Amino acid sequence: MNKKADKIKTLLPIIVLPLVLLVCISLWVGLAAERYSYVYSDNGIWDLRGFDFANDNARLMGSVEVIPCALLTPSEFAERYGEIVIGHAHETSDYATTRVRLLMPKDTYYTFSRISTDFADRIFVNGLWLHDVGMPADNIDDIVPNTARVTFTVRPNYIDGYYVIEIIQQTANMGVRGRAVYPQQWSIGGYDFFRTILRADFTVNIVLGMYIALALCFLLLFILLKSYRSNLYFALFCLMWFLRTGVTSSARVFAVLVPWLPGMPSMRIEFVAMPVAAILIMLIVYDLFPRVLHKYFLRGVIAVSAVFAVVILFANPFVIGFTILMCQVFYFLCIVYTFAKFAIALRKQKLDNGQIIFLLGALLFLYGAVRDFTYYSFPQFPLPPFAGTNFTQVTMLAFAFCQATAMFIATIKKVEKAEDERLRLAAENAALDILFRSKTEFLEKVSHEMRTPLMVMGGYAQTTARHIDQNKLSDKTRFYLQTIFLESQRLSDLVTEMLKTSIAQCSHKTDMQTAVADIINKAAAMCQPILDMNKNRLVIDIEIDCPDVKANPDMIIQIFFNLVGNANRYMKSNTIHISAKREGATVLFAVRDNGKGISPELLPIIFERGISGDDGTGLGLHICKETVEAHGGLIYAENTESGGAIISFTLPIYNEAEENT
Repeated sequence: MNKKADKIKTLLPIIVLPLVLLVCISLWVGLAAERYSYVYSDNGIWDLRGFDFANDNARLMGSVEVIPCALLTPSEFAERYGEIVIGHAHETSDYATTRVRLLMPKDTYYTFSRISTDFADRIFVNGLWLHDVGMPADNIDDIVPNTARVTFTVRPNYIDGYYVIEIIQQTANMGVRGRAVYPQQWSIGGYDFFRTILRADFTVNIVLGMYIALALCFLLLFILLKSYRSNLYFALFCLMWFLRTGVTSSARVFAVLVPWLPGMPSMRIEFVAMPVAAILIMLIVYDLFPRVLHKYFLRGVIAVSAVFAVVILFANPFVIGFTILMCQVFYFLCIVYTFAKFAIALRKQKLDNGQIIFLLGALLFLYGAVRDFTYYSFPQFPLPPFAGTNFTQVTMLAFAFCQATAMFIATIKKVEKAEDERLRLAAENAALDILFRSKTEFLEKVSHEMRTPLMVMGGYAQTTARHIDQNKLSDKTRFYLQTIFLESQRLSDLVTEMLKTSIAQCSHKTDMQTAVADIINKAAAMCQPILDMNKNRLVIDIEIDCPDVKANPDMIIQIFFNLVGNANRYMKSNTIHISAKREGATVLFAVRDNGKGISPELLPIIFERGISGDDGTGLGLHICKETVEAHGGLIYAENTESGGAIISFTLPIYNEAEENT
């Protein structure tokens, strides 16, 4: 399974990244179809008589005619001509009436389109009411905000020798004034302009479908692997961006599907996506890049973002405007800090494919955001691509695809880890089962074989005690004491023989070809629970191309279990090292700890039966010695200069040619 998973992780970037690039380029072609050239006003009037509408579309920029603090009809606007100022509505007051006048090249139909409104608008075209987006008012309590794409066609009026189109717009934007859509920002084209709008709208629908598909896919992965919560975070991220795209895209999909949805909830969904997405992305980054971001930084970002989200969801529109500005500053600083941490971390650790793909997607999205910011705010300093809008929307989708690829690779790794854990537990349970059976058989033999000498010793001890009480210390008493001594010696020899017999029962299996890495890894898996109790860590160092040994794997695993268990008993929050390397015709194994070492007086006799540095039985190292010698190896102990101890032993290398002869 690991080989298949490794192959998938290797091929996934090769397959996915070109596909992501192809999809995003295709979407960009559709989203950028609404192309135009900027046309600036002259004292609030746009002269388009020389504009080539057959091959281009116009985008109105510049100042507009404004009457501040008034919501006027076209006739009322004309009557108050003397109050007109040239400027921008959002700079003059919270509510105003604006007029856009255009001089057109000929008498034909023109298509006008705007993707949004300021906050609430009432629009008149050529003196006639066209459309209300929400309901503007001179009091914030009376305003009904809304947002929608406005598209219409109109023919100019012939006035004083000019073809003129006049747009009167009552606009109210009490709150969120810093992000106001300028009343003059109309896009204008000929009849074919409709098709470019429809193409862009259709492409947005594809983007929405991709977001919801990604959300459902990774929600399913989370259900199948609940231990990996980053799949849930990514599913929620895609769902959040699905909602935001639905209310903010040029298609205004939700405004069409849910026309009764009020404007304020749509606006809140648009803005709350920023802090919510920040929380989810930070959680994913923290999981994908362990030890890069400090946990307190993560908690701080989550806490501040949660405050931003609450304010956006429940505060009045005026407060939301300042909150968005604070969000942008805060997340800019977070991005700078995060990339600084990444720059430091990349010098110390190697990234896997998933992490590289995630970072590439993040960099692409940041470039898209910077490109669109300069495209709208500083058109004199353009960044490629030099034409078209909504580049951030495309790069965000690319980022989502890169995230999905990285998350999928990480999910495969989690599945591998879970499978390794299952195998580790299975090996541990099997080893414990062997130990339990051995223990049961040993106890049965001990209880059976020791009954006779213990009964003899007990009987003679009682008789001797009576003789002592009666002061009858005769030759018979001495005989009884001698018998007790001999029986105790026989009992000791019996235990030794039983131990040798137990080892001999497995000795016929000591010539098995055994991989060094297998026995060490299985032993490490068995030891992990006892290591965790003392918070110790196991470090394994196996020489490259270390040959197989001739041994019984279960017996050697038991040796490692005894040695690591001894080392673990004398240390906490420390490191135990297991190493293996070739030495002549043998493989030298070593278990080294950083504990207090072995007492100098015990070091020469540490492997003898009954010798222990604490209150133990003194059988563990003796069993290790008997087992190693049964395999034809040697075992010895020494102290390190730093104070710890090293138990080393050798096992013969498996020689296939010798075994076949």
